[in-house]
Amino acid sequence: MIEMVNRSADDQEFYWSIEIPGLTQGQANELLSIVRDSAMGLEPILVNPEKFLTLHIDRATAKALRVGLLSVEPNPIVDGVRESVDDWLTSAGEDSG
Repeated sequence: MIEMVNRSADDQEFYWSIEIPGLTQGQANELLSIVRDSAMGLEPILVNPEKFLTLHIDRATAKALRVGLLSVEPNPIVDGVRESVDDWLTSAGEDSG
């Protein structure tokens, strides 16, 4: 997946990304170059699916994930994921408690 970061949109709390299933590493690199060379002012980030799990989950799933994370013994990894989920839910006016 190529995640698009618009450096001119620093005031945005969130930004859009595009996922293109089925890309090979070569195709992803080619798209990265095309976008980088465009006049859009974007700096794409190549995400290696062998090293990173990228989740696109809906609000109900995020809430269920938060409940599950609250039942796990606190540790830096769990706390970080829970904080990310809480931040995302809170930004949309959801109660993070």
